[in-house]
Amino acid sequence: MCYNIVYGRQHKCGCFIGMSTEKRDCNSPHCLFSTSHPPTCRSRGCDSMMNVPKQVPIRVSPINCPDCARDKGERARINALKDAWRAKGTPPSTPAPAQGVQSWSG
Repeated sequence: MCYNIVYGRQHKCGCFIGMSTEKRDCNSPHCLFSTSHPPTCRSRGCDSMMNVPKQVPIRVSPINCPDCARDKGERARINALKDAWRAKGTPPSTPAPAQGVQSWSG
């Protein structure tokens, strides 16, 4: 079966961010994605899925990816709020529910 090779950046957090893709042809006449597959073939027995793409890091980053860095910062902010609430001894008060729906006509 044919497969894609994804070249990209491997981050410290383990995330891989693809930068470019290259297709590897299996040269099988029974694979729909191969250039050797006849265009007039209507057989249901041919492979209709590609293999799992292979990830090839061409750059290694010593920092977390943007998503993990953002999530880590968000988690740190939430934990700091929880610590502040615990230090206070009471949880934060929730806002009162709205009393009815106001409409605007203009």
